[in-house]
Amino acid sequence: MSLLLTSVYAGSVQYFSKIAHFGRFTLEAHGHYLRQTYRTRCRIATADGVQDLTVPVERGTDEKPYDRDIRIAASPWQKLHWGAITAAYNKSPFLDYLADDLHGLYERKYTFLWDFQQDMLHFLLRNLGLHAEYSLSTGFIPLSENDTRLLADARHPHPDAHFAPVPYYQVFADKHGFLPNLSVLDLLFNLGPESPVILHQSYRP
Repeated sequence: MSLLLTSVYAGSVQYFSKIAHFGRFTLEAHGHYLRQTYRTRCRIATADGVQDLTVPVERGTDEKPYDRDIRIAASPWQKLHWGAITAAYNKSPFLDYLADDLHGLYERKYTFLWDFQQDMLHFLLRNLGLHAEYSLSTGFIPLSENDTRLLADARHPHPDAHFAPVPYYQVFADKHGFLPNLSVLDLLFNLGPESPVILHQSYRP
């Protein structure tokens, strides 16, 4: 089985559990952009519960643009997202170790969503210690049953028989209990170099 994924913003534990398991994947580079998906959003744990961080994008014409053509709208979203991340994880064990590297992504000016997604993906693969290889699709690959690209749909979560979230330490677990399948940033800030263990354990063959 080959792994085909949609490019997303700081993908979930579920998303990265598949990358950890397969070690190689293809990113769909010719798909049409869809709203209300994890292309533009990720979920973190805060003192008040789960918070969605969403990258604002420009509204286009009625034609469906390709993912790689989506432009980020002008707004202070990077400052807001970085503020939310540091407020949520300032007591986590590993934010300080990662902050300088990650903060660079929230200071760099991006025109296209795809470029930000790619830089975030590289940051996450590197700091999770996942030596995964990936390529870009050379054309649109038709959707199939149980297609892993459907996991990017934030509105209608698709069942996944290969994912069984394994609890791990979270900063606000005493208030909210364990919150499963957040952005892998949550796992990384809380477990650091032990994160791959959780990713591999969360994949069900």
